[in-house]
Amino acid sequence: MAVLSEEMDSIHYANRLFWEQKAHSREASVEYYRRQDRLEEIRSELTGLIGAGESSRPPSSPPPVGGSVSLVGLCPRNAGE
Repeated sequence: MAVLSEEMDSIHYANRLFWEQKAHSREASVEYYRRQDRLEEIRSELTGLIGAGESSRPPSSPPPVGGSVSLVGLCPRNAGE
């Protein structure tokens, strides 16, 4: 999960640099949308990992220390939730 989180951070940084530019070349726009697609893949992977971790616990066991894991705040779409 840490590797996926680091990859998301790197993509968010590259996207921020993209949006700070006044004009975007076609190539830059293509790369931006490629990064957006990868962010969706990462979110799906993280959701699957979190779901797999929760389903591997017996039903009577308590949640892990610190509560449940949430993806809220890890991506711009969910930042305000």
